[in-house]
Amino acid sequence: MNSTSVAVDSSLTVKRDTTATRKQVWDVIADGWTYSQWVVGNTRMRAVDPNWPAPGSVIHHTIGIWPMALNDETVVESCTPGEELVLLAKARPFGLARIALRLSDTSSGSRIEMAEVPVGG
Repeated sequence: MNSTSVAVDSSLTVKRDTTATRKQVWDVIADGWTYSQWVVGNTRMRAVDPNWPAPGSVIHHTIGIWPMALNDETVVESCTPGEELVLLAKARPFGLARIALRLSDTSSGSRIEMAEVPVGG
């Protein structure tokens, strides 16, 4: 596990099994324009770095709804294609959150684990 990774057993971890293969799930994650569909609180995408999800790449999104909408960004800290994506999500002025997505095979498809941990401002 990468040193920047979030513990999978965090109390803020969600685990879901799906009949989709790990590759099918990764293909969705690897399309930065889908970020607002799988991260709670994001309402729209504004821009996606063409290198997404390479480490250091950035996506620009909007959190919340009017009149409390904030334009912000998320940066990729580490990426192991098909297995793990670690993000640093900014939610100014509230601070930062590290999000780790991990994929594993199951007998009928794959397991998606998503852990989120606040990391300060």
